[in-house]
Amino acid sequence: MRQGCLLALILSAICAIKVQGGPYDWFVRDAFDAIIEKMDTVSPDNCQGLPVDNLQLHPSTVTQLPTYNELESYTIYGNRSKLLHLHNMAHSRAYFYSFMMYRAAQNWSFDQQPGLMYYYMGMAADVSANNGIINGSSVFYDFNLTYANWYTDLVFNTTLLYFGPSAFRTDDTQDPQNWLREPSDYTVQVKDIGYGLSNYTSTTYKHNPWYSLFLPDFSQSGDSLKKFTYTVGIKYSNKTGEYVDNEFKQTTFFGPPSPSAAEKVNLPVKWTPPYFDCGKSDKWIVSAVAPVVDHLYRYHPYDHIRRPRFVAVVTQDIDFDMIDFNPCPITGGNPGPNYFAGIAKCKPTTQCEPLWNIGFNRGGYQCVCRPGYRFPFYQNGPYKGVDIEIATAEEWKNGFDCIQIGLRMVIPNIVVTNNTGTSDTSNIGKRSVPRLIPMHDSPIRRRKRMVPKATQVATSREQFLKTVNVKIATETDKRKKRLVPRNRPVVKRQKFKSRSKRNVDHDLYRDNLQAFDEQAYDRMIKLFRHIDNVTSSNCRGFKAEDLELPGSVANGVEEKFETQARTALRLSHFLSNFLQNKIETVGNLKADKRLHVNQMFGEVISNVMGDSRMRGCGIFFDQDKFINRDGSQREFFGPYAWRSDDGTYSAADYAGEPMSNNYRQRTWFKRLKQRWVTTGTYGLDRYTMNSFIKSDRFGTSQRKYQQYPMFYSAPSYEDGRWIGPYFDCEGYAKDWIVTYSVPFFGLNILGAQVEFKGVVIVDLRLKDLDINQCPGLFYEPNYFKGTARCHYESTYCIPTPGMLDQKFQIGNYNCECKQGYEYPFLRNAWFFDGKFMEQEYRKQQNGEFSRYSTLKCRIAAARASSIHVRWSVLAGAFFIMNWLR
Repeated sequence: MRQGCLLALILSAICAIKVQGGPYDWFVRDAFDAIIEKMDTVSPDNCQGLPVDNLQLHPSTVTQLPTYNELESYTIYGNRSKLLHLHNMAHSRAYFYSFMMYRAAQNWSFDQQPGLMYYYMGMAADVSANNGIINGSSVFYDFNLTYANWYTDLVFNTTLLYFGPSAFRTDDTQDPQNWLREPSDYTVQVKDIGYGLSNYTSTTYKHNPWYSLFLPDFSQSGDSLKKFTYTVGIKYSNKTGEYVDNEFKQTTFFGPPSPSAAEKVNLPVKWTPPYFDCGKSDKWIVSAVAPVVDHLYRYHPYDHIRRPRFVAVVTQDIDFDMIDFNPCPITGGNPGPNYFAGIAKCKPTTQCEPLWNIGFNRGGYQCVCRPGYRFPFYQNGPYKGVDIEIATAEEWKNGFDCIQIGLRMVIPNIVVTNNTGTSDTSNIGKRSVPRLIPMHDSPIRRRKRMVPKATQVATSREQFLKTVNVKIATETDKRKKRLVPRNRPVVKRQKFKSRSKRNVDHDLYRDNLQAFDEQAYDRMIKLFRHIDNVTSSNCRGFKAEDLELPGSVANGVEEKFETQARTALRLSHFLSNFLQNKIETVGNLKADKRLHVNQMFGEVISNVMGDSRMRGCGIFFDQDKFINRDGSQREFFGPYAWRSDDGTYSAADYAGEPMSNNYRQRTWFKRLKQRWVTTGTYGLDRYTMNSFIKSDRFGTSQRKYQQYPMFYSAPSYEDGRWIGPYFDCEGYAKDWIVTYSVPFFGLNILGAQVEFKGVVIVDLRLKDLDINQCPGLFYEPNYFKGTARCHYESTYCIPTPGMLDQKFQIGNYNCECKQGYEYPFLRNAWFFDGKFMEQEYRKQQNGEFSRYSTLKCRIAAARASSIHVRWSVLAGAFFIMNWLR
């Protein structure tokens, strides 16, 4: 009994003790905690009754949002690549609907505008093809501005009250067709929210922060700034090998704004603050919003009273918890306002760098040493934020620090005027060497100064080097001086280089072997010369093999241009869905008609106009696979749109090209056709679209679509193929490009089996790709691997993204000090810039004065304070010894 009581007393005492020093105990409540607490108070069950302020987060919780008129002047880094794709997709879809609305403004082309299922399937493709980026896509028309063509009882030139189709990724765990009861990302739900009492245009509607950004558009003031007239040249073809007209037919339409660089208000794409998508996806999301323009009022006999007007908004949604935030303090690279600025836990001796692909989680940063500091010998690389966030108070107090570097050098300002090395060393006397003992108090005899004053100027390379007590050996001296006595035979020792074991898991900067490849460097220089020599004016004079480059030149294209490739994948998913499901007329709901030529042109034109990196985009149907609306087959149909160097847009049907230049002979078409015709549809993913529509045209209620659910087989991003690099001399791009091609599928002529229908491609300029000169693994196909000019015994190479005008150029890397080494110079940096390394290396190769041999790290010494003490002790001991003598 006593033992039991004693045990209970001990346990109660242990429970009463407050445990100190564990992870998170030392945290102070910050902005991240405030946002988490606010998000946790909202749920699908209570969101309808909460006020608007509780359903939206502070706008500065998402910062550095891509802006249209700044995309050509600022570099978009990896932590904003998803938001950039969201921006471009919203912009592209707004172009498409504006293009089709303008063409539908003519009564003879009214049926060319998208039908109901065209809307639904297009939005489902936005979501299904962009897994991990886009989780919602919508079009919301303003009140009484939807000219629908899918109701049999809707009188011509009359409108629907509301039309707001919205698609979002949904949980399919409990779906009947999901036998494994495992969630997937292959189910998309689409519904029209403009039914019943759901008036999304009302100010009392709490879940529409996107509406007021562009709608309603009643006032005519500012139309010249808010709307823009776009012109596209199009060449049509109705017969294989011939164009209807060899001249481009200029087609104009009103579209989203095209602002100047200084414009801050009238932008084509705007952003909502994070908000809770109540009643739809029931998630915290952020939306990119772009306006759709129509020429109203339609079919009016008096054209002078019509005006371009915003009739709808396109939204593309991303989950808030997928967006990276910058927890570092406010700096030039992290401008305010930023709700999460300063919550990183870097020590004063370190500085914060944000990381990406972390999402809305703590630890999305790393702490690197400030200039003048180095890591301890036991630390290999920066301190990771995820490690700091789970550390105890004692661990954080005694660790995650950097050590001050002592005896740093100043780089002299050398101005070389000729090849002889005439230089200016005006600041050579400003060395950061600590004065151990004041000169006037030193008991030791003052020695002659070995460092000249700042006023001294070296007039030649030799004089400068002699001034700093460096021995010079000219080429003549080197030939005369004999390093070995004549009476001793010179034995040349053969150096055997030990073979290192291949290890694919090792860190590259731990490898002490010389990683520079001289042959690869020379080969790289020849490659750049060849690329510059080939132009659109002389490309026909080169052999076919000279217009193709090794595939390893485009190393990294799969990651760098993934979002552009997913634009092609989105079009493939839409075509596959549309061509695999038979839409039938039921009641007053008309079936969608077959694809129209102008719809396909609108798709490729809008893709090119919506993404400034995209050089061209095309849809290429296989032979006899495209069926016109009248039921006739077209032998070939290949609408292709491209952007010219002068910024103009053009489009043409490749079917009008001569048979010698037929697109079926292109590599990107032949490879995919051979792959999918021989193996069928094995390997395709199966997607589900659950559609809900209004029960009638008045939106009395909502019901399931008659074909519920719809299924379609479509490729994944990995099923596509990257082709190139090559110079597109026979095509319209007229540049060095890489091409991503992906197939699309539809029912065969019997409607019984899915078959290969064609290919969607996007062309991207090779010059927009970053190259990686750092050492790579032995199996990595990188043409530029091992060409970085780092000193690999003391530094390791880190690739950096080039600026907008410095893509596909050498020098986009940094050389940082290895573990156990320190940066020796008194500069506001802790690395050697790759472009400076390349510049100094070229100087050395040309026989000019160069600092290349000094651009390396030195072995890490003790900190400056300990150096002062040690030198003071040595000086004192030397004085005592002299005194004892």
